[in-house]
Amino acid sequence: TAWLHFDYRRVTFNASTDLLSVSVSTDGGTNWDEVAQFAGPADDTAYLNAHIDISAYAGAEIMIRFMELTLADRKQL
Repeated sequence: TAWLHFDYRRVTFNASTDLLSVSVSTDGGTNWDEVAQFAGPADDTAYLNAHIDISAYAGAEIMIRFMELTLADRKQL
């Protein structure tokens, strides 16, 4: 098995359309598979732990992308 562990905090996520998206690519970033979403509304006072099972990608060379998606814009972190 393979797991992705990280901490995150949502600040001023105003609507359910404000979210943090976590994606995996096995082809150098041409295509992405979303493996998790953390949506609003939320204004977390502390960091939260995330544990995502990425066993489907075990043994592959992968890229991981974190994106904050909002109504106003898109930001690749």
